[in-house]
Amino acid sequence: MPDTDQIKASLSSPPALPVRLGVVSFLNDCSSEILTRSLPLYLTAGLGLSPVVLGLIEGVADTTTIVVTAISGWLSDRLPSRKPLVVVGYLVSAAGRTLMFFTGVAPLIAAARVIDRFGKGVRTAPRDALIADDSHRGNVGRAFGIAKSLDTIGAVTGLAIAITMGIGTTEMTSELFQKMLLTSVPFAWAAVIVLQLWVPKLARHTHARTYLSWHVPGEIKPLLGAIAVFALGNSSDAFLVLRAKEIGFDFGAILSLFIIFNILAASVGWIAGQWSDRYGRMRFLLVGWLVYFACYLGMGLSTTRLGFATVFAVYGAFYGLTDGVEKALLSDLLPGKKRGMGYGAFQMTLAIVAIPANVMTGVIASRFGLSSALVVSAGFSIAGFLILLAMRSRLTPPSL
Repeated sequence: MPDTDQIKASLSSPPALPVRLGVVSFLNDCSSEILTRSLPLYLTAGLGLSPVVLGLIEGVADTTTIVVTAISGWLSDRLPSRKPLVVVGYLVSAAGRTLMFFTGVAPLIAAARVIDRFGKGVRTAPRDALIADDSHRGNVGRAFGIAKSLDTIGAVTGLAIAITMGIGTTEMTSELFQKMLLTSVPFAWAAVIVLQLWVPKLARHTHARTYLSWHVPGEIKPLLGAIAVFALGNSSDAFLVLRAKEIGFDFGAILSLFIIFNILAASVGWIAGQWSDRYGRMRFLLVGWLVYFACYLGMGLSTTRLGFATVFAVYGAFYGLTDGVEKALLSDLLPGKKRGMGYGAFQMTLAIVAIPANVMTGVIASRFGLSSALVVSAGFSIAGFLILLAMRSRLTPPSL
């Protein structure tokens, strides 16, 4: 157990490992955001694929992430260091994006996309557990807040680059997509290099059994139950893009909205992470879910561009209030030997629920309109809020 002087020192300066992993996430998210905004346009406008085929590709990619995340988190609890899995995850993603350079054939690009998401599955749970392992109870919220904020700033940078290169204002041709890749891929490989050379390899003492015995840790089952209900209303932001277009925004303006959204998310996340160490995680999580409810209700009912843009920008505060705080709360609840498995279960819960959430939102949008779909999503979010509020007494972290 760390002594008092160590804890005070950790609170007086930014924790080194989260900052370094945050820089890695910054570089990777910059790469990912450029590709995420250009790939769907290239596959549909450039290669002529239908939205159904595009959805199938993304569905296979997301399913791959679900399965791999659970296994990777479980495995990281059984290894003497989590870093090798994190390195492999970023390396595989960089390789998948690089493969897109060498083909203009849709099936091979789809395979490269699945490889990219495979890498995300490998790295996510071990990376979160690594941050938790390195942090003390008094600064774990700050650690996750810093890492997430740097990650979000990377997304802002990637969006800005994509807009500068003309996405949303010019036709997505093979030449433009190649330029996007030429810009995106070096950031991905830079993330791998920085991770390997700059992030320390923390040793762990583990006596966990090596046979496959994956399960959801009992310490976080109530929390995951509330998150699952809330997430039924947390459908893809693609529906928000469609709603924005319905109100009158063009694609370039929508990307600009995402920049404002991400800036607010990064700013709030930095503050919320630190304050959650002092004032408790639960109140920030509950406030964040209320913000989500209000924003989805507002975006569903807005009829003007100014009203929608204002609510959409505030929506960024939801991510700032919850993303890092959720992971810090998991760290508080999980013993060290179960952290990888716990973070894997958390990510898998979000991914599994995303499938029915998106299908439900799509069906409601088709039959009753996007406005009704967003209002229904707001309803699920408030249901999750009430469940979490009722369960908060069962989510008290063990004392130090």
